[in-house]
Amino acid sequence: MKKFFLNAKNLIFKNKISMVIAAILAIIFLFGIFNVISSAFGRGDASTISSNQVVSLKKGDVTNAISEKGKAVPSSSVDVFAEKSLPVVNLSVKVGDEVKRGDIIGELDSSSIRQQLDSRKAQKAATDKNISSQISAAKKRLSEAISGRDSGNNQALVSAQNAVTSALDQYLLAQKNYDDYKRSLDERYNEGVVAERSSREAAAYQEEAQNLRYKQQKEDIDKNVNEAAEKRAMAIDKSRQKNSLQNEVDNLKRLSTEKGIQLKEEQERLADAQSKLSELQTNINSLTAEKEKIDSDKLQLEKEIDKLKVLLNSESDSIRRKLLEDDISNKKITKTQIENRSNEIPVKIIENQNKINNLNLDKIKNSANANINRITMEQNEIEIRMNKVSEELGNAKSDQAKYEQEAESLEKELENQSKNIETAKLELEKAREDLQADADKSLKSQKSREDQLKTLEKNVEVAKNNYDAALVTLEATKKQVDNEISSLSDNLNTTRANANNVDNVEIANLTEELDKTLIRATADGTITELNAKEGEVPTGPVAKIETVNTLRIESQVKEYDRNSIKVGTEVEITSDSVLGETFKGKVISIDPVPVKASADNKSGEVYYKTVVELDDNSTNLDKLSPGMTLRVKYILSQVKDTFKVPTDAIFERDGKKYVLALDDIGKNKYETKKIEVTSGISNDVETAISGKGLKDDLKVLTSAGGYGEGTVLKIVESQEATNEK
Repeated sequence: MKKFFLNAKNLIFKNKISMVIAAILAIIFLFGIFNVISSAFGRGDASTISSNQVVSLKKGDVTNAISEKGKAVPSSSVDVFAEKSLPVVNLSVKVGDEVKRGDIIGELDSSSIRQQLDSRKAQKAATDKNISSQISAAKKRLSEAISGRDSGNNQALVSAQNAVTSALDQYLLAQKNYDDYKRSLDERYNEGVVAERSSREAAAYQEEAQNLRYKQQKEDIDKNVNEAAEKRAMAIDKSRQKNSLQNEVDNLKRLSTEKGIQLKEEQERLADAQSKLSELQTNINSLTAEKEKIDSDKLQLEKEIDKLKVLLNSESDSIRRKLLEDDISNKKITKTQIENRSNEIPVKIIENQNKINNLNLDKIKNSANANINRITMEQNEIEIRMNKVSEELGNAKSDQAKYEQEAESLEKELENQSKNIETAKLELEKAREDLQADADKSLKSQKSREDQLKTLEKNVEVAKNNYDAALVTLEATKKQVDNEISSLSDNLNTTRANANNVDNVEIANLTEELDKTLIRATADGTITELNAKEGEVPTGPVAKIETVNTLRIESQVKEYDRNSIKVGTEVEITSDSVLGETFKGKVISIDPVPVKASADNKSGEVYYKTVVELDDNSTNLDKLSPGMTLRVKYILSQVKDTFKVPTDAIFERDGKKYVLALDDIGKNKYETKKIEVTSGISNDVETAISGKGLKDDLKVLTSAGGYGEGTVLKIVESQEATNEK
């Protein structure tokens, strides 16, 4: 009988294992089919990227350079001053004219000198009559001139000194106004700059926020439309599934009822035999459990006795040793009692087993149990299937209701979203118009500030020229006073020595003064500045003569770039005034000591002056003019005819460098793949690369962040990228 039940249990267990294995194999098979389908159709779901995120490989030059400002200067420069403080009546040259040393470039008002000369000539006849008075007057004038010079009361000197003081004040004020305004621009605390920046940031933030809002609402609408359609389709699918499952549940219930009737009949036939067998088996199980418990207690006692023996061996105290020995003795007694009981139990188990073997119900039990096991297994399978189908039916009903409710909710939400999207679009268009208007306004304001700075700089230059002219005038006045005193002294001596020559000397002096009203060129060259105006008294240089046919470039480099630049370093020069032109040159000198720090150098950086010689082979050099502000690029290193990519396109894995290339798989879809590269020189924008898999027009991602190898991408124009996603 025991063998019968064991065989039945083994059969049930094996059937369950077979069912589990079959289920596992079915899952594996379905998973394999899913992978095949995914592999076949997975490329249809491609992520979109903007065309701005992709570059096509082209060979070109990669340059590592330093950029600084520079200025075109002539080889030489000379200022021309008027010798007399008289109004200009005629200018015979204009800016750009070539002149030679001694050429007349202008004429001062000489009418007063001519009147004096004519008067002197008219009076020459009466000089003999006035010799005594002239000598007396000469003495008086000489005395007054010496007294005025020594006491500081000479009106011309006082006037010249006052002019110097006034010109210096104007120069310092103009310089301060220029420095303050330029500092406010450089350090960006100028009210106009601050206001523009705030306005621009606000407009940009508003445009970005409205754009994000519009895109988000459009994405939400598209998403909700798709989700609503999907939910409706899923609800219909669940309805069909529900009907199918309901039919299957009804069939399973009927079959389960039939199996229940068959099982009841077999169970009644087995009841008597099973009752006897159950009683005997219960006794055996109880004795077996008791035997296991006794064996466990015995093992535990043996461990405790061993521990006590260890303690006894290590204990030196006699009292504690006595206690340990008593405890060990008691536990040994208990162990003996347990062993006696353990020996009795197997005998009883054998007795009950013999009773089971002597029963004559084997044939009934074997037949009944076989039928019961078969029917039970069939009924269990039906029950399991019915529970599973019932659960699936409940889930299908729940899912159908859920999908219908979600679809209705999405459709209601779409009504509100459709109203809001037009408002968001209008607000986005207005934000973009505001941003463009702010940009236009910013450009105009920037041009206005540049004009204002140039005006202030020009004021400084004019004030400086006026101050220099005042200093020159002061020195000329001092010299003139000294000359006047010397002249008066000479005249007095001459008058005394030869009174008859006084008119001749005076006439000669006036003639010499008349010659000083002619403004002559003091050097060969080109008129580059013409500051005098007809009808006005020159307060500074009348004109500037420069050799503009040969130019050089003066620039400067920061302290930490000093050792990177050497004599012979190649240079590229560009200018906003000569768009599209690039002039070549080389560094011909670098000052060994830093330039003197300017007042507007608030950072305290140290600069070294450099001089660049233009390449004679450069074309259109005549487009460069003295004083022109230039951009000077010092070429530190350069690689020609090499592949290059944005620096962010390169990433590292396991100590190697890669780029993510796009492999064309058709229908404007590309699959990413890693290509190992070796990086070369790099600047702030791009890096030179080389590698086996590189070729012309190969598409490469400008940044690998967020993408892995094997990703399928679709390239769209930047305007469409967000919507495609």
